[in-house]
Amino acid sequence: QSAKTICPVVTRTSPCSCPTARTNSLRKSSPALSAYQFHSRSRLRPLGYRFLNFTRRPRENVMASLERDAPSSVQDQEGATSSPEGAVDFLTLIQSLKVTKRTGWIRKGVNQPESIADHMYRMSIMALIAGDNENLDHNRCIKIALAHDLAEALVGDITPHDGVTKEDKEARERAAMQKMTSTLGKKSGEHLLALWEEYEAGTTPEAKLLKDLDKLEMILQAQEYESGQGIDLNEFFTSTQGKFQTETGKAWAAEVVKRRAAAQASAKDAAADGDARDGKKPRVE
Repeated sequence: QSAKTICPVVTRTSPCSCPTARTNSLRKSSPALSAYQFHSRSRLRPLGYRFLNFTRRPRENVMASLERDAPSSVQDQEGATSSPEGAVDFLTLIQSLKVTKRTGWIRKGVNQPESIADHMYRMSIMALIAGDNENLDHNRCIKIALAHDLAEALVGDITPHDGVTKEDKEARERAAMQKMTSTLGKKSGEHLLALWEEYEAGTTPEAKLLKDLDKLEMILQAQEYESGQGIDLNEFFTSTQGKFQTETGKAWAAEVVKRRAAAQASAKDAAADGDARDGKKPRVE
């Protein structure tokens, strides 16, 4: 392939022709690849012919990129069903959810942290078993769980530590959802967008439950990382304390906190036993 051929993976002039080849050369030569992507140790995220990361980019640049960069099949689909091309384009976009690691765990140095899709999957199972309340639409709870983080396939996992305002984050994610759902048929695209908007608004009983489950899945994962890796993730518990809205959320959160306390007490006792075997002075309580 000629050195002047446009690489099908990322918009640049390069001899590269493989989606996964020459990562280091892409890293150095492509302005579309920000340092954040590599700092986070997450995989590159494809959007059509360009790898994008919006977390540390000015809003005007993000919006321009969303308008300009899109899969080749993006078009206004008026049909009720998605075309095969559009459906596969959409599925290709969300593949990045499977390989992009959650930012909070990376920041805290967690070994082999979960991906965004890992979080979404367990949250969906939580919705499956928590939606027994007869006043809730059980199926809608599961659908909202599956849709709530879809925008992160394009914008990444933005956290409060990234210096992005709540309004800007919402605008970026909305633009991403609109771009992603434009690959689908009208019915499917509008349905996914409506589910995401319902979660963001957080006003329906189903959305309130899912907001709680989002926080619950996070603290459960934090408790598991603490127990398995011996690290302190207390900030994830303090940031959610008193913020659960539903009875299910409050009850499940209390159970996670109880198990965390038991695990910490067990670890403390084990450390004391080890000190005793080593002949160290017993602790004074």
